[in-house]
Amino acid sequence: MCLPIVLHSGRDQERADIAASFQAVAVKHLLQRVRRGTGWAREVAPELTHLVVAGGVACNAYVRSQLGSLAESESLELVLPPPRWCTDNGVMVAWAGLERWGLGLSEPPCGPLGDGEEEGTEWVQLRPRWPLTGDKHANSMRQVLSMKRPDKLHTSLTDLTRAELELRAGQQQVQDQQLQQQMQQQAAEQAIQQPVTQQLETLQSSSLG
Repeated sequence: MCLPIVLHSGRDQERADIAASFQAVAVKHLLQRVRRGTGWAREVAPELTHLVVAGGVACNAYVRSQLGSLAESESLELVLPPPRWCTDNGVMVAWAGLERWGLGLSEPPCGPLGDGEEEGTEWVQLRPRWPLTGDKHANSMRQVLSMKRPDKLHTSLTDLTRAELELRAGQQQVQDQQLQQQMQQQAAEQAIQQPVTQQLETLQSSSLG
């Protein structure tokens, strides 16, 4: 539901026009990116049938209507949660952290804060480290020049989590193989010992008889 905007002066109208213009341009860029991403996704999965939009931006009625038109033009079914479930990413970030904690994965805490530029800086760098997928289209990764120091670049949490789970899966596979080998060895030993045991029992029966 859209609330009516009550304008009390020409200044209010000017502000409303600026806000509407900004929204129109922002949504235009959003549509361009979504259309481009849809084309890339169809190169990988031609059977693509749905476009899912979530998060705080999905609360915007104008965004919803424009994405609906885009989805229709691309022959996609637009999936939108109810606005009350289109909340900020904070809950999603917290849940992702909870899932990692449940796996026993965690990041070391930040060091002590100080006033130096390099060591113990008073700023904590917050960087996006959890992309939706590690399988990125080649055209989405343009070559850019960066002045960032290599030690300041953080590995994606997606890559760290995948590596840890693959390591655990490999360790579990090795343990399963070792257990299977032990069981096979025990079975082989039992197969060798069984005739010997039967012979001893036969000899004991004969001596008693």
